[in-house]
Amino acid sequence: MIKLGYYRAATYSDTGLRLINNGTIIFKGKCVIGNDCSIVVNKDASVVLGDDFKVNAGLKLTSNNSVIFGSHVLIGWEVSISDTSTNSSSKSINQRGIEIGENNWLSTRSIFFGTLKTPNNCIFGAYSIIKDSNCSCLEPNCLYGGSPLRMLKRNIIRDYRNELITDYTLQS
Repeated sequence: MIKLGYYRAATYSDTGLRLINNGTIIFKGKCVIGNDCSIVVNKDASVVLGDDFKVNAGLKLTSNNSVIFGSHVLIGWEVSISDTSTNSSSKSINQRGIEIGENNWLSTRSIFFGTLKTPNNCIFGAYSIIKDSNCSCLEPNCLYGGSPLRMLKRNIIRDYRNELITDYTLQS
């Protein structure tokens, strides 16, 4: 089952999904992407959505090279993801890729940009900034948050099999 632009959150406009695909999008299984989301896949770029991929509303995703999501990734409202970062001193653009590990939860208004790879079983708190320069020290099974990004708690895990919201129909 793949649901795109699904009217999930009444607090966001029912605009469906804005999709510009000049590259490749691969669905590895079930996928639900909520309303008011925007996905841009530029020429020769790719996006891979792992099994059981869920997005609430307001996602802004841009791929200039590669963005890969593992299985059981949950994305909160208004998350921004871009595999391009601009170096302010030289104004050059670095294009490599982003890889989000399995069973990651990207919380509301977090920002992911540059070249980065997250371990499996991570939770990123609301309003966190995750960029290439702070990803080398990330560990699995941890909660991260803030800007600058820091570990908030070790030995945690998101139990995706027992999440309370499994029915994505909008309640009236």
